[in-house]
Amino acid sequence: MSTNQLVIIAAIGLFVCAVAPYAGWAVAFICGYVITLGGITTPLIVLGDVRSHVGIASSAPTIWLGDALLACALLAIWADRGRLKFGWHLAAFTLSACVLLVTVWGNTPEQWAGAKLYVTAIISFAVGRWLSENLTEIAATILACACLVVCGLQFLVTVAQSQGIMLLRGGSRDAAIWISDGRMIGLYTHPAYLGKTVFLLFCFLLPLSTCSRKLTEDWHMRPSLWVRLQHC
Repeated sequence: MSTNQLVIIAAIGLFVCAVAPYAGWAVAFICGYVITLGGITTPLIVLGDVRSHVGIASSAPTIWLGDALLACALLAIWADRGRLKFGWHLAAFTLSACVLLVTVWGNTPEQWAGAKLYVTAIISFAVGRWLSENLTEIAATILACACLVVCGLQFLVTVAQSQGIMLLRGGSRDAAIWISDGRMIGLYTHPAYLGKTVFLLFCFLLPLSTCSRKLTEDWHMRPSLWVRLQHC
């Protein structure tokens, strides 16, 4: 593991530890996950060879830092005797997908990577539902701040790219071609990642609309507006 990877892991870990005393471990891990969705992430385990691939996921199943944080959030919720109402949905999808992958669809690394992405979406939805039922005022404010930072940074980088300004060097050889074609990549290596990230982020943004605190409601609407502008 490189020095940059260790620095990212340490930074996110410190952030989670700093937030936990105020918002609880579950929300702290979720806030860390939201930050990783903003492009500040790193792969932890890659099961196979990474190569050029067109699809909803990478060419090999990959465990990212965000996946570890999401798993930690689940453990924190269960440790606090919280209930996540998604067991049947996750079991039905995972079992049927595994059976079909092995027997019908070809059992390729690309397909397993895609199945893992769908499982992540189901878990994200469940965590978002738990947030809507258990979100405190302080936790909502902290989560809104994390979402605001992520969306604001992506919006700034995306607008700059649309004007021909690269605030950060693109992580892909084709980045310049995509941007010239009007497909912004934000802080990622492919335009599609930006859309998928916004989809997952909305799983955490939607519960904030039920918060009674005026400041949190306002901050919930700002990132929602920014993610819409990024797709205009």
